[in-house]
Amino acid sequence: MTLNKYIKDVEKAKRGNPFNDTAELAVFSEDLDSALRNGSHHASIWRDGEVVMFRSGGSGAQREMSFSRYMHICNKLTIALAALFLIELHVQSKCS
Repeated sequence: MTLNKYIKDVEKAKRGNPFNDTAELAVFSEDLDSALRNGSHHASIWRDGEVVMFRSGGSGAQREMSFSRYMHICNKLTIALAALFLIELHVQSKCS
C-alpha cells in the first residue's frame, strides 16, 4: 500500500490496523485508542481528580479511565514515536 493510499483510503480510527498482523510493527499500534484520540483532538477530554473522562468527537458516549492509565498510554505512545523516529534515522543513514 502506498502512503498516499493509506492516508486517503484508511479511516483515521483504523489506521493502526495494517500494522496489527506484522509482529514487528504491532507493538506500535497496541495502545492506539481512536475514541481517546478524538476526545483529545476535539477538546472533549477532562480530568476530575484521578479520573480522565472523554467523549469521542464530543458527541459520543462518555468514557473514562484512571489518570495513571492515561499517563501510561501517553508514555508508551511517546516512546513508540521516538523508536519509529530512530528507525527512520537508521534507514535514512543506510540509504545515503
